[in-house]
Amino acid sequence: MEPSQVNGEVVGPKIVRLRRRNLGRYAHTLYQEDFEKCIAKRIRVRQELKELDEIERYIATALRSGAVVEPGLYTPELITVNRKPYKAKGGTYYHLEIKR
Repeated sequence: MEPSQVNGEVVGPKIVRLRRRNLGRYAHTLYQEDFEKCIAKRIRVRQELKELDEIERYIATALRSGAVVEPGLYTPELITVNRKPYKAKGGTYYHLEIKR
């Protein structure tokens, strides 16, 4: 779909500016490209989160095992999670924080 002109303004296929108070209004047509982009980004974000989780687990496991931390800009800490409000308390849980 090609851009057109409405009231002297170039209007694209997705957002139409109608009034000054109404900054934008969505088009009535959603394209398959939009869905493909959304799904591709979801897949990428899930993969990144999975990799981040693996890195954080590695760091947390190393800290619990007594690994020596190289001095520098960042300081990792394992903070005990308070489980008192929960009924199932089975074990000690930690949250990894990396401070500057």
